[in-house]
Amino acid sequence: MKRLFPVFCVCLFLMAFCSTTRFIPPQPRQIQNTFPCDKPFDTVWQATIEAIAELNLPIGNFEKDSGLITTEWMNFQAQNPKDGYCDCGQKLVPGDQGDKERYKAYATYDVRGHFNIFVKKLDQGKCEIKINSVFETGQMSCVSTGRLEAGLNKIIQKKIGN
Repeated sequence: MKRLFPVFCVCLFLMAFCSTTRFIPPQPRQIQNTFPCDKPFDTVWQATIEAIAELNLPIGNFEKDSGLITTEWMNFQAQNPKDGYCDCGQKLVPGDQGDKERYKAYATYDVRGHFNIFVKKLDQGKCEIKINSVFETGQMSCVSTGRLEAGLNKIIQKKIGN
């Protein structure tokens, strides 16, 4: 009987912990990931390559003829939906006061991600940039907040003089 008491205590602790911790998955978002450019393809392509190089992003592949640039997987530390590049959901645990009805949200994750940039020729010397990103943490998929796409576009637009 004395040997079972520690096992019983551990089981009670695990049941209490598991029953009070909840997870809220990220909600799908509509983000802007396509950006128009009033400059020719070659100018936008060169600016995009320069922006990626300045940000020291690991290029996985690029092919000018198709307009596609892919990055390799990279780590994004301390991501959260309020000011990060992605939303991976929220883990809710009981608040510090022990009140089980009040929860404290933990939403900062170490994330890995990669993205594709597609520079597409349009009519009359114009083109568009489309940036598709993928983020994940462990076995969980995350959704983009649109900050990475907007930030990269801002750098490219500045380089082409828009």
